[in-house]
Amino acid sequence: MGLAPYGDPAPYRELFEQFYELSANGGYRVHLDRIGPALLRNIEIRRKGMPFTQQHRDVSASLQEALERIVFHILRHHREATGMKRLCLAGGVAHNCTMNGKLLYSGLFEDIFVQPASHDAGCALGAALIVSNEMGRPAPRERLQEVYWGPDLGSDRAVEQELNAWSGHLEVERSYDVASSAAHWITNGNGAVIGWVQGRSEFGPRALGNRSILADPRPAANKDRINAMVKKREGYRPFAPSVLEEDASEFFDLPDGKHEFPFMNFVVRVRDSKRALLGAITHVDGTARLQTVSRDANPAYWEVINAFKKRTGTPILLNTSFNNNAEPIVDTVADAIATFLTTELDGLVVGPFLVKKRAATLQDWTALAISLPPSVSLHQTRAYTARDHQETVCEIIPNH
Repeated sequence: MGLAPYGDPAPYRELFEQFYELSANGGYRVHLDRIGPALLRNIEIRRKGMPFTQQHRDVSASLQEALERIVFHILRHHREATGMKRLCLAGGVAHNCTMNGKLLYSGLFEDIFVQPASHDAGCALGAALIVSNEMGRPAPRERLQEVYWGPDLGSDRAVEQELNAWSGHLEVERSYDVASSAAHWITNGNGAVIGWVQGRSEFGPRALGNRSILADPRPAANKDRINAMVKKREGYRPFAPSVLEEDASEFFDLPDGKHEFPFMNFVVRVRDSKRALLGAITHVDGTARLQTVSRDANPAYWEVINAFKKRTGTPILLNTSFNNNAEPIVDTVADAIATFLTTELDGLVVGPFLVKKRAATLQDWTALAISLPPSVSLHQTRAYTARDHQETVCEIIPNH
């Protein structure tokens, strides 16, 4: 999905057409026995860690095209057979935001809803809805607006106590205008890249403003910078924008009447006039995986984006999930602290608290009075310091 725009589907189109067939009734068949042998004969094997070649990019583009042909074939048939004008999508394939975006712009349906946890985890939601209905308490039939259903951070006092337990390693300051403080960090100097942790965590695979890493969406260099700091992922994978819902159409070329994209499920077109401005979130094909943010659904996140807008004129933040490349998205305060200390993030905001790293002394490390989470461990090594002699250096290192 992310690699496909770098490729051309034409060189392998005929090859991929041998792997599936479409039937007149909206069905399809995939010939699994043909795929492996054909790819081994025609495609150079890429080992882990090796760079992607143009051939690999073209294969990705061909696979994306084949997926879209099959899905459009199914949906056109059922659209004509049923006359239904609204579409709901779920299942793992529904996380293919590029495909969803093409469905959106096709006009095939008047309205499209994609379940925000379309993968297997969404089965929990389905099971809960069934049981609720069987117990005589059916869920209201209304459009889903937010999925902040995970554990809450707890009271400000509890959060502060947990942060202060790391006082040898963290500087903690309470802000009475945390949105403005965070926006100041992001816009000041070289522009901080920060962790942003508020309220209840998100249900599903996307960080939607409560367990996020935030940065300035304008400098294209922020893509490589964030990858080097924390994400350590493939360079072709784009970062997403979160935009104030009321300003979305100014920056993104949206279909008429469509302005709500709260779950980051659709790839949309960045307006030609804004692509140079939004270098960190505009993909190679001029698109972005959009999240719109309404004040009603997430007031705290709306406020920090609005504070950034007041400083820059841009009502958008780069938003990526708050995790490294080996662990899931942070959930608790302890998770956020551990990930913050084991990455190169510039700052952390947890509830109303602004957190920076402190140069801990050896005494601070050895007196560490808290239990580290299972995902990290404490290491002591001998290393050369700025004074050009060896000292004992302590590090918290992820266990992966």
